[in-house]
Amino acid sequence: MISLEDIHISKAVTEAAETLYKSGKLPNDVNKALVRSEKLDLVTNFSICLTRLVISRYLRMLFQEFEIKFKSLTTIDESPVRGVRLYEYTYALPNGESFHAILASQSENAPSSLYALADSIFAYRTKNGCSKCDYSEEGCERCGFNKARKLINSKGYKTFTNTCEPLFKVVGNKLDPLFNLIDWTINYRQNNPQEEEDEKIMRDFERNMNEAEGSDEDGTYGFFDDDENSDD
Repeated sequence: MISLEDIHISKAVTEAAETLYKSGKLPNDVNKALVRSEKLDLVTNFSICLTRLVISRYLRMLFQEFEIKFKSLTTIDESPVRGVRLYEYTYALPNGESFHAILASQSENAPSSLYALADSIFAYRTKNGCSKCDYSEEGCERCGFNKARKLINSKGYKTFTNTCEPLFKVVGNKLDPLFNLIDWTINYRQNNPQEEEDEKIMRDFERNMNEAEGSDEDGTYGFFDDDENSDD
């Protein structure tokens, strides 16, 4: 049985993505709630930042509008990074061209094609660090994933960074709202590394979404913070 909490999360994430797709931006209260909340993925056994879930839902609508399709998934057996598995995703554009995303993970189970692309787009806008160290220049132990991405990009693998131009030509500025959301998220985490206002953020988020879209039966959305972090 699907939990009530998961239903609330799905509804809120969908509404946030639809608002972003239509208006090009989200209220700061919503952005704060998304960046401070995560959802445990029971398949891959790591937690997923809700900002990435909104990006994934946004990409689903983008794929529908521009007739972009997920084509294939390949596991790269010879990874240049010890202990890290590489999954290469291929996406087909209606003009016959394609673009790719590579997800570096310690999990034996590959995430969905939309989440992998969301993660790759997030990495595309990330200059330093990771979510664990609030994207600091100094980095942390988990920034090995960021170093891995730099190595993978430099080795000529078909990453999003290396293959994204055909997508940009097809969708134009439709990815700008995602870039702005990611930049806002990184900037927020850099300036609020020890944020202690989670309850206030959630109240503001619920009130904002209720006013914008109408509330559900009990007026809550069931987001929660998780101590684990996803494979950024």
